[in-house]
Formats: sequence, structure tokens, C-alpha cells
Amino acid sequence: MKRVRSLLFPDRPREFRGRRSLKIGLRALHVACVALLLGSHAFVAPGEARTYWLAAATLSGCLLLALDLHESAVFLLQVLGAGLLAKLLALGWIA
Repeated sequence: MKRVRSLLFPDRPREFRGRRSLKIGLRALHVACVALLLGSHAFVAPGEARTYWLAAATLSGCLLLALDLHESAVFLLQVLGAGLLAKLLALGWIA
């Protein structure tokens, strides 16, 4: 049990070289994908275009979540993490 706890909640958050740049790039990609998804709905684009941007937004969001969880799972216990979980539950409920 102690091994699992130390794996999920390390004493010092895990880091790797280039993490900040990767996170900034992924966040920019995610914002762009969500904006294009919203635009595809606003301008009534064909369904396959909407599906493409939905998949891209979902993938970029999951990669951002994976980066945060790699650092430490304590992220899920903070307000930002709880908000993210609520958003994911709401999206799952809508689907």
C-alpha cells in the first residue's frame, strides 16, 4: 500500500526536461481545437469535421491531464482537479 501511495503521491513532484514547454504547447493546441470545435458548430460544418475537432480536443485534454497526473495525483485533490473531474462527469453525462 505504501508503494502505491508513494507512486501516486510522491514527496517531490516529478519533473522532466522540457515539461513546461510541452505543457504550454499542449495547452495552446487544446484551446485551438476547442475553438475550432465551437466554430464548426456555430457555422454548421459537416458532421465529420465536428467529429475531427472533438477528437483532437479530447486527445489534447487527455494529454494535459496525463502530464498533471505524472507530476503527482495530488492534482485531483485540489480545486482545479476537482473542477476537471466535475467537467468530465458532465461531459460523460451529456454523451
